[in-house]
Amino acid sequence: MAKIYNDGRNANQIYKKNGNGVFLEVLAPEPDFQKITIKISKYNVNNDKGNRIEKTYSYFLSLPEILGLCRYVNNGSIKRMSDKIKKDNSNQVIWSKQGGSPASKGNPPRCRILSIIPATRSRYANVIFKIEEGEARVTKEGLFAPAGRLDALSVGITFDELYGMCEYIKVRIQAFATWMQMSGNYTYSGKTQEQPPEPIKNEPEERTDYGSNAYENYNTLFYNVG
Repeated sequence: MAKIYNDGRNANQIYKKNGNGVFLEVLAPEPDFQKITIKISKYNVNNDKGNRIEKTYSYFLSLPEILGLCRYVNNGSIKRMSDKIKKDNSNQVIWSKQGGSPASKGNPPRCRILSIIPATRSRYANVIFKIEEGEARVTKEGLFAPAGRLDALSVGITFDELYGMCEYIKVRIQAFATWMQMSGNYTYSGKTQEQPPEPIKNEPEERTDYGSNAYENYNTLFYNVG
């Protein structure tokens, strides 16, 4: 049955995965915030309605960054790297992004890390999405590095669920790019570092310039969703 978006649900939600007292949520881009939001929330069903969310951490990915991740999922690189890490019994992450926010209103700068790691202790998940957040120190290069221990929230997901999530994301980005083109907005205004995503070294990727200006236009973005 199709979703009915006038029943109080979040119409901006692309995907949601429930865990044990936590859930993973993916939110679509908007004209004034052209990024995909990955959000993990901790909740308590024993709390009063409206106060069940106890903690939420979010990470924002530019459209080139999330499309790069989707391509790694689709070509099997994420699964191959996960299998290799498990076989080697190492603590290496499969994929990660690090960012943060500057000091504001008397609050210190914050560091955020989004990572995908192998699920080694679960029968119901293949990989784990984890968001870490905490106080940051700003390096001389302007990067947000952890100033101490980071708190974390995580949700497990299967490879099939991850593949399905990426398919939903690509469809919504394609719809968003089409809508922006039809409304006369042709310039992609998202911000991303001028570097490719972390390479998956197990197998060469046909394209590695997801962070370059090749994607900085909706006409180009539209044809690279798949």
